[in-house]
Amino acid sequence: MMPLQQVFLEISMGQCSTLFHNRVADEESLNKRITPTEEQMTLQQERWNDLRDFLVDRLSDETGLSMRSWLQGSYKFRTQVRPLFMGEEFDIDLGLYFKWSGLASAGDYGPDDLKAACQTSLEVYGKETDHDVVSVEPPKKNCNRIRFNGDFHIDVPVYHLDEPNDDRTLASEDGWVKSDPKAIYIWFRDKFLDDDRAVVRRLIRYMKAWSILRYHGETGRPSSVLLTVLVADACISSRINSKWEDDDALQACIEVIIARLEANSRVLNPVDSSEDLSRLSDDQMGVLIQRLRDFQTVAQRANAAETSLAGAFLWQEAFGHFFPLPEDEVLVKSDRSLPVLYPQPEILVDISLPNGNRSTSINTVGPVPKKTKLKFTLMNLDRFPREAIFQWIVRNSGEEASRTNDLGHTSQAGPYAEENTAYNGRHFMDCMVVLHGNLISIRRVPVIVNNAQYMRRTRGGRPAWTSLR
Repeated sequence: MMPLQQVFLEISMGQCSTLFHNRVADEESLNKRITPTEEQMTLQQERWNDLRDFLVDRLSDETGLSMRSWLQGSYKFRTQVRPLFMGEEFDIDLGLYFKWSGLASAGDYGPDDLKAACQTSLEVYGKETDHDVVSVEPPKKNCNRIRFNGDFHIDVPVYHLDEPNDDRTLASEDGWVKSDPKAIYIWFRDKFLDDDRAVVRRLIRYMKAWSILRYHGETGRPSSVLLTVLVADACISSRINSKWEDDDALQACIEVIIARLEANSRVLNPVDSSEDLSRLSDDQMGVLIQRLRDFQTVAQRANAAETSLAGAFLWQEAFGHFFPLPEDEVLVKSDRSLPVLYPQPEILVDISLPNGNRSTSINTVGPVPKKTKLKFTLMNLDRFPREAIFQWIVRNSGEEASRTNDLGHTSQAGPYAEENTAYNGRHFMDCMVVLHGNLISIRRVPVIVNNAQYMRRTRGGRPAWTSLR
């Protein structure tokens, strides 16, 4: 038989491409974990379709003007990223266009008139619709906003459209403002072949996810449109296409973007050279460049790693629990998960069920019901160096966790951690042993949460958990 160390190396040599994007739909990947599910996309589509029909019918009757609509932003570009933190929302931009020939200022309605009419219509919609409207927000500078259950909102900017001249002007609190979201979408669409465009879209999602995670709770985060243009231009200059692996392409993009911003921090709108898309102060741009350099270092180290597990551990520095770990037979079931001198962690799990019953399990949990309390304790602490650091990360999966946009979090650090079960599905508690910044050992503890399966297994006095070995 082939030695276990050699088997591991052959299974996971050096690349994390399938952990970024896996063509097998059921396999975990970064792209899958940060992209809205089909269910979420369907819900959003139903809501904006219904809202659009209501607003166009009502406002065209009220104003006597012909109207059009245009989806814009990340939803239109198909680069939308799911909310990465609990309480955040998907964002959809639904543009409404009031048509009359000539200049916007030559019409019977001013920008304040149209924004006010849109606001009133949203409030009427919120009262009359059967859909789960959470609230209609006070008007914003450049749009109106309505929020729905399902963790998303729809922003509704309104425009004047001079159709013969294909000219668009945004109704803003600042008056009529030149703005053409359609033009930048056409620019993006026409720059790439269909297969290549799919790669570029994924790279934009990765950069947006990195930005959201890196700037959480801070100001100065680069805008979605800025990252979109930076990534698209970087892909053009690097000739990135569908033959590239996502991890290599991402590193190349980061390097090109850093060089560009260091040479000139202005990023002009590709369809309107009078607009600087960065909208960042000099200090904020300096912070962005430094954080991109840190991201570049992570990418270089991860892509140079000898195994997919070592690479995934490093990519985790940028993407946290959203970056999956490889789930091959060696990692999940063997006695050794890394070709090093240290053993796998042995994990004792204290299980406190909602009915008050308690028991223990080793290296696996489940099936257990929701609201079960779990305490994970490292049993072989003495087998690791004193300088070792023990990191615990929860990685959730399954429809319930995905629907709630709760795919995990970093748990406690140290020889033990405590968690509660909340969603049906197959999840992992990952215990990683780190020495001087390097992963030296890991144990993935599968946690199966299934109320129905738990009830079946406990009938007749059978145990409430089973080994998954």
